[in-house]
Amino acid sequence: MGLVCGRLAPPLDPSGLGDGTVACLPGWSAFRNECYRYFTSTANYDTASSVCAGYNAAGTLVTIPDAATHNFVFQLGFGTSAFYIGLRDYSSSSWDGNYLTYAWADGTPYSFMMWRDGEPNSKDDRCVQMRNSHAHTGSGFPGSWDDIGCSILQAFMCQYPGAARPPSNASTGAARVGERHTYNSLSA
Repeated sequence: MGLVCGRLAPPLDPSGLGDGTVACLPGWSAFRNECYRYFTSTANYDTASSVCAGYNAAGTLVTIPDAATHNFVFQLGFGTSAFYIGLRDYSSSSWDGNYLTYAWADGTPYSFMMWRDGEPNSKDDRCVQMRNSHAHTGSGFPGSWDDIGCSILQAFMCQYPGAARPPSNASTGAARVGERHTYNSLSA
């Protein structure tokens, strides 16, 4: 485990199997019931969103609803520069200092925040990035968020709901194809 923002971060599962209850595509990492992947290729926010949806109809840029997910996402992209996350300002007017005009791409309620000091700070920057290395934190900390223009080309992280993995035959007691169980009869 690594130390992230003063807390222990969960170790990554490079196999994409997580705890074994969620199945992900090869190259994706499982956490809770979601599959995640960091993309080093650069894109603007809308193109990055389309890439995410291209892997899975429910795919979006990453949602960070709590500290545990934040630590996982931070660790998955650790050592990189900044990357898009799925938080965006959807207000129709200039930013008025109200964080509540932001929303997650997948519709998850927005309540958890990790804004860098003084952010968000621009009425023109409607999208959000996670700053993920010491070299790019400025007045913030690694993993802090910063508002950014949606047309900027940069890396991004996607997620999609993982497929539930069926229970193994061992836990159900069912025989596998071609396998026979023999039972001993007990006579009374």
